[in-house]
Amino acid sequence: MSDMEKENRRMVKKLPDENFGSKTPASYGKRIRKGLAGVLGTAMIAAALLVLSLISPSVVQASAETATPSAIGVYDGTISAKEYYQTIEKYNLEKQIDAISEFYGLYLANYKKSSEGVGAKTDVTVEISPKAAASIGLKGLKNFKASVISMQTDKKSQSVISLFTNDKQFTSLDVLTDTEKELVYILIPELSKAYLKISANSGYEDGAAVPFTAKELTELLNNNPLTQELLNQLLKKYTSIIVEEISDVTIANDNVTIAGVNANETRMTVKLDEKTLLSIAEKVLTAAKADKDLLDLSVKFKICKESEYVAGINEALIQIRDEKAKVSKPDAEDKSLIMRVWADKEGNITGRDFSYASDAENSILGYKTAKNGSDIGIEAWYTPDKEEALKLAGKVKKDNAGVNGDIKISYEDSYTLTSQTFNIKLEDFKYIFNNSGGYFNGQLTITGDGLSGMSIVVNCSGDSSRQTLKLDFIQEEVKVVTVTIDSELLDYKDFNLPSGSAKIYYMETQIGDYIVSADIVKYLEGINQRIDVEGINTVIEQMLSGYSY
Repeated sequence: MSDMEKENRRMVKKLPDENFGSKTPASYGKRIRKGLAGVLGTAMIAAALLVLSLISPSVVQASAETATPSAIGVYDGTISAKEYYQTIEKYNLEKQIDAISEFYGLYLANYKKSSEGVGAKTDVTVEISPKAAASIGLKGLKNFKASVISMQTDKKSQSVISLFTNDKQFTSLDVLTDTEKELVYILIPELSKAYLKISANSGYEDGAAVPFTAKELTELLNNNPLTQELLNQLLKKYTSIIVEEISDVTIANDNVTIAGVNANETRMTVKLDEKTLLSIAEKVLTAAKADKDLLDLSVKFKICKESEYVAGINEALIQIRDEKAKVSKPDAEDKSLIMRVWADKEGNITGRDFSYASDAENSILGYKTAKNGSDIGIEAWYTPDKEEALKLAGKVKKDNAGVNGDIKISYEDSYTLTSQTFNIKLEDFKYIFNNSGGYFNGQLTITGDGLSGMSIVVNCSGDSSRQTLKLDFIQEEVKVVTVTIDSELLDYKDFNLPSGSAKIYYMETQIGDYIVSADIVKYLEGINQRIDVEGINTVIEQMLSGYSY
């Protein structure tokens, strides 16, 4: 054994109740959750879409056009309040579902493309002022960069990671994945010509069930049973069931003013009592029980076994019917949830909030917008109690150049008794959706109490194959740190996984042997020569001194 191996061997020896709050009976929440957990993944997404209109449907752009129902417009009393609300809700949900389905279809197309071979390069560069570098003990550090070049198919992937200081590379790392054998190989060429091998599923604790192995997940995605068309169909089916069970509705005209922007809107107030919520759950579960598509998805995505599907739903239905019998009895406390929905004259939902009937004046969650020409006023909030609140408010102008305006975000924490406010200024900010996914352009500036006088300016520039984000951290008009993230698509270039003749060590059992085989002193000396940063050099020299005795 060489002196280096002896020294290396010496050195080796040494990660509010989510239903409706405390006012909802615990047994109700517990039993419903139990029944739904195993069988209604897609149906619960459908229910969540009732709240998803936090994003105004008028902003969501999808290729598929949803025909405008004749009932859409200013409410004139020719149809019932219930019918008007249901028409508005379905119209908006269908637009959102079409948009979501389109994004999902794009994801499937891009995954198929990547499975055949795709490349990408991402550079993350941190530039730091001399004064700031010296203040943290890194005198001489001008910049640090990590560059990652990745190539991927559905059977293998490679990421070559290069690290730089002051524009000079000091080390690199090669990570390769064999998807079919579910193995990851790590090579640090300046340290050792040998590979470290890791199981792709080794991140799970001993005894923990692995929902999908890496290979199984890849095979599932390559033969994804949830197509764009099926997702669209299921979401529309279950959202329609939910909306059609809602009948307690009142309507009023509302003059809404937000941040100086005024709009005439229709306000629909919906009462969701326990009986209605239980009826919704019952109708959804009954439909799911006979839904062969949902059964197939539940089994293939390992939500439940086929033998458990109907049994689980039947158990949940029994529990729901028991609860319905209980809530039909007199109860002094009104546990209903109140939902208010605002819509403009084109039928676009512009706001939504939730409160308890017992405290209807205090909204616990919601948003409202008012649009007049190109001006848009925005408010959003989450106030679980009177002492704690997260709020957003502002006014923006939207035109072909993008979005311009100011938004304020404030947070009050009842536990720490602190209040924080952040201001975001948007300048020509926009998201462009295309076949590769999309990209951002424009600028936003963040200031606030919690930044100690510092401002963060984020510049976004992109096109169909590239996205660059530049973040300037500015203190007293001086750039202290600049972080640039630059990502671009590359043509795929093939590569080889480690061959049978390669020297390979298994990380879990042979890490000591790997370190013994590596020339650590030479590796550290090489890094020390290539890095000219006082604080880092000192640390490396201290590490090297440990090998001198």
